[in-house]
Amino acid sequence: MKKLLLATVCAVFVFTGMAQGQSWGLWEGDRSWIGLGDGAADDWYSLWDDGVGTFDSADLGTFNVGDNYQIWNWDIKSWGANAAGAALWVTIYETGDRPAEPVFDEWWQTNDEDLGSGDRVWRGYVDGSSDQGGDAFQVNILEGLDVGDYQVEVHARMWGTDPDEQFDNNDGDNFVASFSVIPEPGTMALLGVGLLALFGLSRRIK
Repeated sequence: MKKLLLATVCAVFVFTGMAQGQSWGLWEGDRSWIGLGDGAADDWYSLWDDGVGTFDSADLGTFNVGDNYQIWNWDIKSWGANAAGAALWVTIYETGDRPAEPVFDEWWQTNDEDLGSGDRVWRGYVDGSSDQGGDAFQVNILEGLDVGDYQVEVHARMWGTDPDEQFDNNDGDNFVASFSVIPEPGTMALLGVGLLALFGLSRRIK
């Protein structure tokens, strides 16, 4: 019994020592956000705020082929002076057809802000002035997509010293939102005219 008690005390001591040895970490409340928009309207979603945020399982809407809808902003908050950087990872695939090993694009932060007491917010956005990121952060999630239903999956990675890195990734499931792409209105109109012409031709033949 004494040996069991001693082992338990040692385990608690080791765990406590590891927790205390961690020199930085991620916020729990109001931790991470993502902003999307078409240049005229902007939509903000939380990735994590004491749990899974509003982005996860969100329906981002329906867009026309060739539309512009960008991830233009995101941020993540950390505590501790040894946090050194952050990046957002993004992948897009057709609904129900997630690759076994999806390829993520990694977008670094363009700047960070000292919130005091070792707390920082790391932001990635288009400011046109940063050598790290800058305009390259504009990610049009609709670019090159055909008509269909899609999912956009994201997570954040942070790095520093003690520990080397941490992930904001919904306990490994990542954050996943959905959207749809439909034909351009002009394409639909042309299709309608074509169908009417075929209908008229068939009547004349009869």
